[in-house]
Amino acid sequence: MSRAQAERKAIQRRPERHKKVMAKRAASQVATVQELAAALGIGMNMAYELLQKDKLPGVLRIRRRYLIPRVVIARLVNGEIGPITIP
Repeated sequence: MSRAQAERKAIQRRPERHKKVMAKRAASQVATVQELAAALGIGMNMAYELLQKDKLPGVLRIRRRYLIPRVVIARLVNGEIGPITIP
């Protein structure tokens, strides 16, 4: 089962919990890799490649989790940071 399928099943089982989780994520100061990819219009593999090659400033990695400040994503989208190239 893919991650997307698992997420859809979880939403169907507990829709009220999903709403709370999404509201909490939206209010958070940090974004997920999935949110980074969506904001930049790139795939998940490219987003992970950017993070693994330390191309984004201010990103923290704690064990297996990336913490991406929303400010960094906003600066990327506005063109204040970049261009970013991956050789």
